[in-house]
Amino acid sequence: MKKKLPPSPGKDFTVCSIAWDLEAVQNHTHAGFRHIPDEIIYRRFFQFLDFIQRHGFTVRTIAETLSEITTATSLRNSDLTMMAFGSFNTPNLAGPTVSTRTPTRKRNGLSSNAGIGATNSFRPRPLNEASHRI
Repeated sequence: MKKKLPPSPGKDFTVCSIAWDLEAVQNHTHAGFRHIPDEIIYRRFFQFLDFIQRHGFTVRTIAETLSEITTATSLRNSDLTMMAFGSFNTPNLAGPTVSTRTPTRKRNGLSSNAGIGATNSFRPRPLNEASHRI
């Protein structure tokens, strides 16, 4: 039996934003961690948006290229399809996402089945030259 998706809240809210990511990096840098260049933060945010857009989890196109990502770019709950909103907010709606197997043996402190759950079924498409521009 399929679980019922939770209703979308009436009030629109920000799910994630590039401004939040940049602020988080700044806070971590001030705490003594290595700084991550803004270009990487923008690229990662675009890759996430591109993934959910290509897989039909958004009701509109938020950004088609990396160059369209600005400090004002954000993902709001109203941008998500009902299936996407439910998936992001309901644990285990689609089942477990990682292996529940117990490590069988350890070699040099690492389990022999480290990385189980990661598959090669998704390979991100290469970004075109236009999408590399900020």
